[in-house]
Amino acid sequence: MRSYLKLTRVVDCGELKRREKASRDFLERRRLMAIRLRADGKTPPEVCEILAVHQCSLRNWVNAFNKKGLDGLKTQENRAGRKRRLSIKQ
Repeated sequence: MRSYLKLTRVVDCGELKRREKASRDFLERRRLMAIRLRADGKTPPEVCEILAVHQCSLRNWVNAFNKKGLDGLKTQENRAGRKRRLSIKQ
């Protein structure tokens, strides 16, 4: 197995599952689930198949978790995307 898909932080699966259930953000829940599945011993291809994601996405999530812990899996407020056409007042 490639080293970039190994979890280098101590993982509490119960805490991950609790955060999964508490999160209202689908993307964050999916990232938490990916880390939990890796911690449970699933292989990267199995995790990708279960979550229907590309292995590059899984690699990015594992790297973010290894660097920043659970905070690395949160959805960023300023992520790229299309700008709003209407202001909040409109």
